[in-house]
Amino acid sequence: MTDDYGTLSIDFLVGFTIFLLAFIWVISMIPGLLIGLQSYTIDYDAVAYRTGVILAEDPGWPVSPAWEAYGDPQKFDVIRFGLALSKDTPNILSQDKVNRFFSVSTTDPSVGFIYPDDYHQRAIFGDFPYSFKISLSDLTNFKVQSVGERLPDDYGYIRRVVKIKEMSYATIDNVYDTNHSYIKSGNGSASSTHVFSLLINNTKLLGEVTDPAYQIDPSREQITINITELKNLTPADVNLANVKIYKLDSGIYSNVPLPASNNPYVNGSNVRLPSSWPATAAKNVDNVTLKFNPQFIDSMKAQNSNIFIVLKFDLKDSVTGLPYSGTFLNNTQALDNLGVMNYDNLDGQKTFGNNPNSTPFDYNYNPDNVTQPKLRDGVLEVAVWSGETGIDNTSTSMGSSSTLFSDNFDAADAPAGWTVTGIADRFSGTPHDGAASIRLRDTPSDISRTISTVGYSGISFSFNMGSKINHAGRYIQAQWSSDGGISWNTVKQINNGDPEDDNDLHPFSYSLPASAGENANFRVRFIINAINPGDKAYVDNVVVGGIAD
Repeated sequence: MTDDYGTLSIDFLVGFTIFLLAFIWVISMIPGLLIGLQSYTIDYDAVAYRTGVILAEDPGWPVSPAWEAYGDPQKFDVIRFGLALSKDTPNILSQDKVNRFFSVSTTDPSVGFIYPDDYHQRAIFGDFPYSFKISLSDLTNFKVQSVGERLPDDYGYIRRVVKIKEMSYATIDNVYDTNHSYIKSGNGSASSTHVFSLLINNTKLLGEVTDPAYQIDPSREQITINITELKNLTPADVNLANVKIYKLDSGIYSNVPLPASNNPYVNGSNVRLPSSWPATAAKNVDNVTLKFNPQFIDSMKAQNSNIFIVLKFDLKDSVTGLPYSGTFLNNTQALDNLGVMNYDNLDGQKTFGNNPNSTPFDYNYNPDNVTQPKLRDGVLEVAVWSGETGIDNTSTSMGSSSTLFSDNFDAADAPAGWTVTGIADRFSGTPHDGAASIRLRDTPSDISRTISTVGYSGISFSFNMGSKINHAGRYIQAQWSSDGGISWNTVKQINNGDPEDDNDLHPFSYSLPASAGENANFRVRFIINAINPGDKAYVDNVVVGGIAD
């Protein structure tokens, strides 16, 4: 006898199983059927989000040496862009990485990274040729840097609040030299050779401050040392004969060859001394800037070592050209074990021992010696879409108004375009933002410029300014005029002893009265009331903006 109930149950299970399989197949196909109805913005948002996360939280690759240390000829060895100081400090960006990332060219492959190809491969990570715009707003310095194109009507977008770590630097001027007794006689009897030494104690730097956000780490970020106003120390001609690097391990000094890529800058130049130096001394030097990139420091493997930077100066009589043996910058008695001067070989020397002349300048966490690392507020924005809207050049100003005139004084001929009175020169030492600032000295000294504001209202005036004024009653002023300079209005004055009188740059921004707009005679000026030598002021990133009629 056949069991009809059993047959019915089997048929039901087979049919229900087929139905479930068909149902699952249809469900899996629905996204594909509806893809034409979905907004592409969802995909763009995902790409923008991923790009923003990598840039803000990743240091990029390679890490050691860091990718930003690779010069233009080696840029094709860079695998991935990342702006974070380290993996341990997400959303805290390295200034070195930021500078390198926004070093953009649209035509020349030998200068900076090329938009868009270099960025597609290292920042966007997609086979689809997305268009994009990546911007970083420095809210402290009122500056925007960007790479990419003009935004279309529809795009994916991510916005990250970040911090930007400022690099540390040291400035050793004639006042500092005097206060620390660095002005001494030469090494040996009647010698025109003077030796000045600096110390980077890596163990101390990395041990005293362990938070990377506030740490001075020479293997991770550039070390900058400015030795200025040398001509105020002697009537002789000052020649920079050599700079040597020594690593001290277990009481033994070893000389580390200085690559030409780390040669000094002299006299405000933005170009390092050539590879032919030091065969011929750099002559008639007033200031020296030493910048050691992380790649060089990292190559020493000196995380637990002391690094000594030793500068050799030779003085010549400015009239006769003969050796000059007067007092000058000197804090090192380079003596061998017999007490004989021996600059060229520090192995086994008494240098930096108990000699009163042998205390090197210490690059450390003492704010009197070194400007300490600090964090600036910033916003990182990433926009992604398909199609092109045209190249959007890198911006260096903030706000919705149009820029009528801006100058960051990075050009080699700065302050070209300004009217100069007294002593105002391009200065690549510290402080500066970018390649250089303008330094004002002596009285009267000022720079001024007329910018027509005809067709614009709502005039804004922003700039970076600071000073190191050593005489009471002296100051630096930022001013504007509505009558071509007959009368002046002061928007900011920094006096001797003010908080901003700290040999650093500080951002200022002002909205000017209505008389500043619609004015062909609008003029700005920076003027110092100073006593030379000793009083100095600095200006950078001047921006005048307005709202078009």
